[in-house]
Amino acid sequence: MSPEVDSRRDHIRGRTDAPMTLVEYGDFECPYCGRATGAVNDVLRALGAEVRYVLRHLPLINVHAHAQSAAELAERVAASARFWDAHDLLFSSQARLGPGVLFEIARQLGLPSDDEVDPGAQLLRVQRARRHSQCTGQRCDRHPTLFLNGSRHTGPGDAATLIRALRSTGLPR
Repeated sequence: MSPEVDSRRDHIRGRTDAPMTLVEYGDFECPYCGRATGAVNDVLRALGAEVRYVLRHLPLINVHAHAQSAAELAERVAASARFWDAHDLLFSSQARLGPGVLFEIARQLGLPSDDEVDPGAQLLRVQRARRHSQCTGQRCDRHPTLFLNGSRHTGPGDAATLIRALRSTGLPR
């Protein structure tokens, strides 16, 4: 089971009270997570207000050199309500992520200064997401790891399959 979605802890795309929930544990540099983003966007378009999407950071720092920095950047701009803008830009730029691209994305999104945001807070949010991934009782070391309505999804990650699975797993939140 995925830890319950909490609007104070999680970034939610869609209605916070939507009857269906898709939670992804992933990282911005993972090509599989990048592919899943397209399927998730298709799910959101197809199901509209019926589904909410949550991305929880689980950067594979031993595999993806810039995943941690990308997650921290997303959290930093979240203070300016720009998390989903960062999400979209980071995934669309993932093939060329590096310090220069991260700097450009930060500049484009108006990265808040240290005076506006606690510079350590974003690291804590990323670490908290990692702890929550361990709370699932499941290994979340393959990316993306998806939970549909609280249950781990192990099947194909295409939009049609995800939509069918969301609709068939009931509506726990």
